[in-house]
Amino acid sequence: MANIKETSLKYQRLPADVIPDVYKLTITPDFDNFTFNGRAEISVEVVNELSSVVLNSVDLDILSVYWTNHNSDEKLFTSDIRYMNEVIVLVFERPLPIGKSGVIVIEYVGKLNDKLNGFYRSKYTRISGETAYMASTHFEPTSARKAFPCWDEPAIKTSYIITMIVPKHMVALSCMPISNEEEHVSENSQLKMVHFMKTPPISSYIVAFAVGEFEYLEKFDSNGLQIRVYTCPGLKTHGQFALFMASETMPFYADYFGIKYPLPKLDLIAIPDFAIGAMENWGLVMFRERYLLINPELGVKASAQQFNVGSVVAHELAHMWFGNMIGIKWWSQLWLKEGFANWIQNLSLDHFMSKLKPWEVFVSTMYSSALQLDALTSTHPIEVEVNHPSEIDDIFDQISYNKGASIIRMLNDLVGPESFRKALNGYVLKNKFGSTTTEDLWDSLETIESSVGHEHGVRDIMDTFTKQPGLPMVTVDRDGDIVRLKQKRFLYLEAKDDENVQRQLWFIPITYRTSDGAVNKIVMSHKETVISLPKDTKWLKLNVDSIGYYRTLYSDEIHSDLTKSIFDPIYGSYFTTCDRAGFVNDTFAFVRAGMKNALVFLRLVEEFQSHEDAFVVWEAILDNLSELRGLLAHAKTPGISSQFDQYIRSVLRNVQERFPLVLYSEESQFAHEHSMLLSKLYSMLGACGHESTVLESKKMFRLLHTNPNETMIDDNMKTGVFMAALSNGDSDDLDAAVELYKKTSDNQDKLKILSCLGSNDSADLIQRTLNFSLSDDVRSQNTPYVIQGCCHGNRGQLMAFNFLKENWDEFVKRYEGNHIFSHVIDICCKNFASQSMANEIVNFFQDRKAPQQSVKQSLENITIREAWLTRDEKLIAKYIANYLL
Repeated sequence: MANIKETSLKYQRLPADVIPDVYKLTITPDFDNFTFNGRAEISVEVVNELSSVVLNSVDLDILSVYWTNHNSDEKLFTSDIRYMNEVIVLVFERPLPIGKSGVIVIEYVGKLNDKLNGFYRSKYTRISGETAYMASTHFEPTSARKAFPCWDEPAIKTSYIITMIVPKHMVALSCMPISNEEEHVSENSQLKMVHFMKTPPISSYIVAFAVGEFEYLEKFDSNGLQIRVYTCPGLKTHGQFALFMASETMPFYADYFGIKYPLPKLDLIAIPDFAIGAMENWGLVMFRERYLLINPELGVKASAQQFNVGSVVAHELAHMWFGNMIGIKWWSQLWLKEGFANWIQNLSLDHFMSKLKPWEVFVSTMYSSALQLDALTSTHPIEVEVNHPSEIDDIFDQISYNKGASIIRMLNDLVGPESFRKALNGYVLKNKFGSTTTEDLWDSLETIESSVGHEHGVRDIMDTFTKQPGLPMVTVDRDGDIVRLKQKRFLYLEAKDDENVQRQLWFIPITYRTSDGAVNKIVMSHKETVISLPKDTKWLKLNVDSIGYYRTLYSDEIHSDLTKSIFDPIYGSYFTTCDRAGFVNDTFAFVRAGMKNALVFLRLVEEFQSHEDAFVVWEAILDNLSELRGLLAHAKTPGISSQFDQYIRSVLRNVQERFPLVLYSEESQFAHEHSMLLSKLYSMLGACGHESTVLESKKMFRLLHTNPNETMIDDNMKTGVFMAALSNGDSDDLDAAVELYKKTSDNQDKLKILSCLGSNDSADLIQRTLNFSLSDDVRSQNTPYVIQGCCHGNRGQLMAFNFLKENWDEFVKRYEGNHIFSHVIDICCKNFASQSMANEIVNFFQDRKAPQQSVKQSLENITIREAWLTRDEKLIAKYIANYLL
């Protein structure tokens, strides 16, 4: 596998000689010049006598600094200010006195940037059609230092008293309620001073403020908490669903954790330009508009949107307890707050939106994506050492979030939901307003270890999943009534010569169901384990409901028996939707790794085509077929791509016949799963050139182009419609799609269109789409969606990589230091399948500053795909040729 040069980053944590107690911040944005003035009055405790103070600051122009005593007018000025690696060193004229009697006062100027971090600006369009600006913050993980000089580390919790000086016609928001407003006495009589109440002790990364022409909806939850949803003008009615979800979710969490939300208000605000999905700032939670706003006129037709908004709201509000009230001591414990929030958001959704089956969606999305990334040699442990701030972005990934959620789900099942909740209640009460590590959570869970029923306790079991990289696979062989289980690390690229890999061992909570319907549980703490089955047991299936964090590799005989049993009239009911989705994904993962050949998966699809009804199972099948289709686009066998498209059309024909298209009406409402499945089918069949699907999609596309507010087309169907129509369209269709994108007022529809613009295989249309991705018509946060839509085949993938190279300086300017940068590199690089392309990627990134983890994982994926193509290309070509006879 090609290698990329590693760089060594040296960074020192802040010294503990000076401890901040209270910040008094005054922030004055200037929308004419896109700057802001700041004044920070920081009450500090000096622990050791010193004459220099070290704190974080980036991109701030320090105007003046002095230290003053609480009890006198004495001022001690700096003799020097040194700017270093994301810190400033304030050198005072003489040593500061020890104790809590002093305040450091800093006057400074910052830039109201357009980089989506720090204190930055967003552009939006007023109802009148004029362009306007608002300003808001995004500080996680290390961008508070771009808004005010501070001790910008998560364990350093302090209180904040914030004042905003803003135009009178604008609304200012922060974590706490407004204490009072007054006219700002200055030459500019159009300004006002907005003073906010003092916060409890909080980490710098969850401090927040915003200013703009906001409007809001308001509701009080059952505990009397005031909740508001703020939007730009004209959009507040789109916040109705989010407001409902927040007002239901907050009491649910208060009851679950056994402690009420401690702040006097909760605001949720939609930000036009936002780097990530949402951010859990305490008391002022910020969202991309697509994750907070839904057109209320869509109603039940927008069930997918409702699920997405509900998921993100539930995730962020979980942080009000896990992350905010109880913080993390350092970024190495990121998983502790993010993994937990990903898990409990589904617990909450299952309470309020059970009809949308959130735990099934969890298995097909979060759980599945974690298993995929964790099978790379370039993965990382859940708990990973983090030093330099630039390294922190690399762990905001599927491992911290989705593997974290998956092992918490496994742990909840292991100890039992009630025992787990009881332990969490104790953890929350013990650590309220504090900062914790993973060990603190295990300490609380030790009180319920007896319920594990195993010689090893919770800590021993879970350490094997948090402190080492990767995931286990369990091989299953049967000889009569004896079943032998063996475990080892699962990797797409085998590591026979790596002794560290070969020695890895997990304590795996194993569940298995047998043909009599009984579910059994053991903890597998050795390399090999034997299970004795009752006589006449027809089959057994490991990992009931896909709760365990491992892959299961069955012998060919057992795999064949299970495939036949899944839809058996007697045994079929024992296989849950999550069982079937997990079985499909495990099978495909072993194909990718070369442990089974591709025909095993194709025959499995053929078995499912006439019987499977569940959306999440078909989502797994279609996503895997799509990956295989993308791989074959790089094949050398003549005609294999078109033959595989024909094979897909043939296999899926029966599925489409069982789920016919019915245009929406009040009398004939689409079921959520029906419409979601149809959208997936339309995307796949349209891309494969299925004639009737293409014709129907173009008909619906023209209907939407004529009337963007057309209500006869189910909202859940639109992505499939756009994909099928545009993948078979021409230049006029691309123009029509761009026109529809510009004239629709629905941000959700805008994103659906953007993600499908590049789906055509025409080089001219792909290039036009790539150019459009960097135009002023596309928000910088949405550019990756446009580029990703172009990467569906060999031509589009190569053009996207070349586009990245040609526009490298622009991408650096936009995204350096931002999570989006990693995503762009991942999109443009990972889906090739040749060593020559891997070498080209190495050469390009060798001397460029880029997120190294994304580059390494892309190179590994290319090596995996090249080996896979070499193994299965001819086998698949022969199989589908015979199938199509």
